[in-house]
Amino acid sequence: MFSVPSTFTYGQNSGIKGIIKDNASNETLPSASIKCNDIRLVSNEFGFYSIQLAPGTYSVEVTYIGFSAQIKNVIVLSDHWLTLDFNLSSSENILQTFVISDSRYSKPITESSISIEVLKSALLDHLNSTSIASALDKVPGLTMVGDQVNIRGGAGYSYGAGSRVLLMINDLPALQADAGYPNWDDVPVENIEQIEVIKGAASASYGSSALNGLINVRTRYAKSEPRTKASIFYGITLSPKNKNQQWWSSSPYNTGISFSHAQKYGKLDLVLGSYLQKNMSYNQSSRGENNRVNGSIQYRFSDRLSAGLHFNLNKRNSNSFFYWKDGVKAIYKPDSLTLSSSNSFRYHIDPFITFFDKYNNKHSLKSRLYSVANKVSNSQSNSSTMVYSEYQFQRNWEKAKLYTTGGLVYNYNESNSDLFSRIPFSTVSTGIYAQIDKKLGDRTTFSAGWRYEDYKLHRPEIFLDDTLIGGVKKENRNLWRFGINSRLNNYTFHGFWFYRF
Repeated sequence: MFSVPSTFTYGQNSGIKGIIKDNASNETLPSASIKCNDIRLVSNEFGFYSIQLAPGTYSVEVTYIGFSAQIKNVIVLSDHWLTLDFNLSSSENILQTFVISDSRYSKPITESSISIEVLKSALLDHLNSTSIASALDKVPGLTMVGDQVNIRGGAGYSYGAGSRVLLMINDLPALQADAGYPNWDDVPVENIEQIEVIKGAASASYGSSALNGLINVRTRYAKSEPRTKASIFYGITLSPKNKNQQWWSSSPYNTGISFSHAQKYGKLDLVLGSYLQKNMSYNQSSRGENNRVNGSIQYRFSDRLSAGLHFNLNKRNSNSFFYWKDGVKAIYKPDSLTLSSSNSFRYHIDPFITFFDKYNNKHSLKSRLYSVANKVSNSQSNSSTMVYSEYQFQRNWEKAKLYTTGGLVYNYNESNSDLFSRIPFSTVSTGIYAQIDKKLGDRTTFSAGWRYEDYKLHRPEIFLDDTLIGGVKKENRNLWRFGINSRLNNYTFHGFWFYRF
């Protein structure tokens, strides 16, 4: 969310201030547009606004996408601050969806210059999804091949290079550090607010892992009214037509329970979720248990400063095999040589701070510690750690209809495994990026972005049959992106974008 400077006329000690809310839910509306005579501004991320004014008569109009506009006439007295709150009523509008992934700040999806799809939490509830993989299959142009996402025919994953579709949770990368691999079990389906899918290169904003697209999962946040959701699911496998293939006496099953709760306690926002699953597969000896706890805590110290953290802990136990004993009488039964077991524990902790300075420029610092420990039979255990940190600066130039974003990124990955005798491998990547979004009149939006990445790989100087002098490999690259979106009429939008690597 973002805000622009409230307007001040120094020397005066009078004006208006207040909070803008949704009349139905009583939740605050950030970035609502406010017009006071010739003065224009927006509410901050907590729905608050203030305007210092000379004594006199004013007309104040508040608008917000998806809500009916509201106008109030007020008289401002000398040496007096008038509290003027607005409660807006919803106006049904199919174009009121807001996205962040495109430009790293909240804006209507209709102003996006790239192809972007949004999946709301209601769709996940309707599908009774236990993993977002089943929901992603509903996105046009996106297919799941195994456990990997392919967008518009582009390869999603390449061994040795990692995923070309970046998975993010709350605007932070969530790919496993050692192989650049997404763990779908880490995505808290029970606590999702919406999923944003960019169908096309997003590397100018998010780095090389987003060459073929991006999936950004935004988790639930606390509103004025408490929200609690719980579900139980149970499914069984029916007997096969060929009874010779049935090895079980009682039907294999998949069952679980999920729970989430979000609530405000004064200045404290609290979100908690949990997910428990047990799966007994129709493949003999294959079974698994998945236990997940997640949530977020945020404290608003003032209308300008807030801090908190997101967290996710996931413990999984499973047994599986690679192929059947034979394809005639022993279908669904394992070849004993391919049996394996795995016990894994993964967690990420994401502290963040958001601050608006006296000019209402937004400063944010986001970090993630992502740890993976897999204990696998047959001497195939592995572990990895990712440390990610990003500073971001944003400014809204209201009069120029220009929004600017810039940031610095640091990403450290370390991994080791039994297969490589626990030899440590590590990478360090740093980056700097900038983006502008400019409104051209009332119908067109132009955006341009640039990113510079510097990458270093650290490994033993001699590994297998390969020699790397000094054990360090370096690369760097500039990435550019340009896009434009234009509204042809009230409900038709057209956009195109261009990338240069």
